[in-house]
Amino acid sequence: MWREDDRLRPLWDLFAEGRYTVSDFLLPRPFGTVHVHEELAALRATDPEFVRDQVAVCYPGMADAPFLRPYLKDPEAACAALADAYAAYWEGAVEAYWPTMRRLVEDEVPVRARTFATEGVDALLAGEGALAAAAAA
Repeated sequence: MWREDDRLRPLWDLFAEGRYTVSDFLLPRPFGTVHVHEELAALRATDPEFVRDQVAVCYPGMADAPFLRPYLKDPEAACAALADAYAAYWEGAVEAYWPTMRRLVEDEVPVRARTFATEGVDALLAGEGALAAAAAA
């Protein structure tokens, strides 16, 4: 799916191997909306000057790189294309599984809160390590 859908090209270019600095506009922090499309609307509304500033910080000396030109020339259109790419990825890779994933995460919150409240932070963190170890096995 990842390499077969041309709608994902903005993601391929920006997250290519060897590019390790990631701007806040590329991976905006979720703000807890009900639907992913609300988060993508925020990406589409990113301030153009912020985009240009972040390109300079995250890709220094690369302003002439073809994959960055859209973000410098027309940040609104580039962010819209990036949001479309995230939407395509969401629809192809996550959307079908999201109800189960969300339920599992929501079910985990009270368990963690109860562990913290009754056994303290050490038990909470020890449990997290135990879960990670079990998942890796």
